[in-house]
Amino acid sequence: MAGGSTVAKSNESKKRLGRGLDSLMGMARPAPLAKATVEAESGSAAPPNRGGGDPPAGSKYSPPGAARASDSSLQSIATQRLSPNKNQPRTRFEPKALQSLGASLKRSGMMQPIVAVPKGDGFEIVAGERRWRAAQEVGIEEVPVLVRELDAQEIAELALIENIQREELNPMERAQGFATLADSFGMTHEQIAEVVGLNRSTVSNHLRLLDLDGPIQMLLRHGQLDMGHGRALLGEPNTIRRRQLAEKCAREGWSVRRLESIVHAGGASEGQVKDAADSNSGSRTVLAAQDLASKLTEHLGTRATIRMRKSGESGTLSLDFSSLDRLDELCQKLGYSKKM
Repeated sequence: MAGGSTVAKSNESKKRLGRGLDSLMGMARPAPLAKATVEAESGSAAPPNRGGGDPPAGSKYSPPGAARASDSSLQSIATQRLSPNKNQPRTRFEPKALQSLGASLKRSGMMQPIVAVPKGDGFEIVAGERRWRAAQEVGIEEVPVLVRELDAQEIAELALIENIQREELNPMERAQGFATLADSFGMTHEQIAEVVGLNRSTVSNHLRLLDLDGPIQMLLRHGQLDMGHGRALLGEPNTIRRRQLAEKCAREGWSVRRLESIVHAGGASEGQVKDAADSNSGSRTVLAAQDLASKLTEHLGTRATIRMRKSGESGTLSLDFSSLDRLDELCQKLGYSKKM
């Protein structure tokens, strides 16, 4: 039953993401275009919404761009008139993957249009930069483009949604995309989660990765460490030791569980950690502490760290807070009130 619940949540998340892109396009995937401009809103019956219908009940946000769905046109535009979005969350494009995609586009055509907004004498890409780059790789001179009128926040939201839906972003690219929505548009973690179709805790955990040192972030960007490694490293307060652990983890290919065990052991050497982890009781204690710390982090909305001493019988619990007001909130959640 638990597995079915997980699948259902995953499907619901993808449906919510799909609504964002389909509402942006206001259309099903187009047939190959003639060179003449084709008006997307020609007065004919609207095609079915492949995103799964209306937004979730109680949703605070409408899909980006939905308010101006009629301000769009589908055109065939020269690739040289298109330019990338400077706030595109995705920063790395693998050359071999672009060549493979380009060959597919040349053979079968571009089944889903690029989405762009007018900019000067050309157009700025909102969604589809990878397809645009691939088309250029193989010499395709014109591509189908859905031209829209969108504001800055809608552009940022949709660029992020497209990449998340296609699972093409690394953890740091996701984190930076979420940070753009938070810093530039004042969105809360809950609001960002609603827009991109993820859990609030997922958004919060990604944003915490921005607290890591630059070299560690680069390891995450290049796939040498994954999201789980990044979260584990955040539990190490000593920045020098954190970087040393990150480099050794990437070099030796440690699992997330092994890294978590070493971080939660505090100042113990790697050999001492291994000896403790090899014993059933020590391993169970470390894993139980890690699980409890994760649950406390989720429940309290702030980072909780549990450090076990070598005996495995005692340790320390620490909670992070960013302001005195936040400290008051934590105290209230823990059942303490100044009035007591």
